[in-house]
Formats: sequence, structure tokens, C-alpha cells
Amino acid sequence: MARHFLILALVIIFAVPILVSAAPSAGLKPTSFFYFFDTMAESINLFFTFNQEKKAEKALAYADERLAEVEALAEVQNPNAVKTAIAGYEKNIALAAEASKK
Repeated sequence: MARHFLILALVIIFAVPILVSAAPSAGLKPTSFFYFFDTMAESINLFFTFNQEKKAEKALAYADERLAEVEALAEVQNPNAVKTAIAGYEKNIALAAEASKK
């Protein structure tokens, strides 16, 4: 019985931080000079992903990153950068939907 409790405690200790840290970070924002390179690398990565399921997963992950950028930019109140991040979010969601249909 004590052994089961110990195993359960270890699972909780190690699993909870992983679940909490699953939120995507904003990373580079559209206000950064290097933002173009970030999105270009994502596009190239998606282009060379031939498995449609993996492509949809990656596109959703990139969409989550764009959404985190929108949230971060809303605090700064930069409307043009927010529009850029929203456009990237919509593009990735559309790509994920298209890949999931295949």
C-alpha cells in the first residue's frame, strides 16, 4: 500500500509541472526585426512535413504561438502588430483544417 502511495506521489510531483508549462510562449513578436525569419522557418517546416496529421499538429502549435503573441501585444497596445499576429493565427488554423481533411 505504501509503495502505491509513493508511486502516485511521484507521478503527481513530476506530471503537474509538465501540464502547467504546456501553455505556448509568445516567442518573437511581430515588432521584432527577426519575426520574418521565425515565420519563414515555420513555413519551411510545414512545407517539408508530409504526414498530414503531423502537419495539422504543427499548424495548431504555431496557431497557439500566434495567439500568445496576440495576448502579449494587446498589453503593449500595438494594433498593427496585433493584426499581423491574428493573420498568422488564421492562416495556421486554415492550414490545420485543410490538413486534417486529408
